Amino acid sequence: MMKINWGIIGGGQIAKLFAESINKSFQGKFVSIASKNLENRIYFLKRFISDLKIVDSYEDLLNDDSIDVIYIALINSLHKEYIIKSALKNKNILVEKPACLSAQDFNECKKYLCKRSIFF
Repeated sequence: MMKINWGIIGGGQIAKLFAESINKSFQGKFVSIASKNLENRIYFLKRFISDLKIVDSYEDLLNDDSIDVIYIALINSLHKEYIIKSALKNKNILVEKPACLSAQDFNECKKYLCKRSIFF
């Protein structure tokens, strides 16, 4: 069975719990984490498998062709930006709630998602 490769943008507490869940999944593989916080990068380095890619640039993670799905674990005000950036890279997306701060923001995201048939 082919595994789904996951990348996580953001390294907070929910991202840590989500990463643990991926590791317990038969269908998922935790491939990469992008966090601008040094302490979070160190946590993931110590806690997870040695072949995990740990980067400080969200764009580096988005450019990783091995990642199938992006989990966006950022503050709510950054969700729209990274939904659009992920869609532009043809990445499927799971985002914390609320996905967007307004219906207008969501409708803008929806244009990018539908155009590319992104799973959201």
